[in-house]
This record gives sequence, structure tokens and C-alpha cells, in this order.
Amino acid sequence: MKEQEIYEKAMVKFGTKRQLYKLAEECGELIQSIIKYNDEPADPYKVPDELFNLLGEMADVDILLRQMRLDFDWIVQKKAKLERLEKLLEEV
Repeated sequence: MKEQEIYEKAMVKFGTKRQLYKLAEECGELIQSIIKYNDEPADPYKVPDELFNLLGEMADVDILLRQMRLDFDWIVQKKAKLERLEKLLEEV
């Protein structure tokens, strides 16, 4: 099954409202993983568990965001946010 098909089937099976709750939950877990990763002292000789967990939470959020794109048109908002970021980068 292709990636897009998985997103579509998930939205049909679980619905927008449930997946939005799941996205909120995963965002909370991502926040926790970021904090734990940033608090952990860096060890150049091993990949810490915190990094593994961070990457997993990033993947969870990305997957749910891709599902949300099926039900919400956010292109206009994204364009405005990118333009704002571009202006901030020019100021630096």
C-alpha cells in the first residue's frame, strides 16, 4: 500500500475528530521528547535513547499532519507563514 493510501484509509477509519485528538496527544509527546533530548548531555560516541524517542515522536506528528492535509486546506496559511519567515531571515 502506498503512503497516501494509508493516510486516506486512516482518515476514513478513524475520522477527523479522533485524528485531531491523536495529533494533539502526539504533539504533547513531541514536546516532552524535545525537552528530554535538550536536557541530555551530548555523547558523541552513542546515539542516546532521547534522540531515538525524539525522532519517533517527530514521525508520529508528521504522519498525523499528513492525514490532516486531506481534510484541511492550509496552503494559504502556510504561504503566509513562509513569507513571514523569509522576511525575518532577510532582517538578520
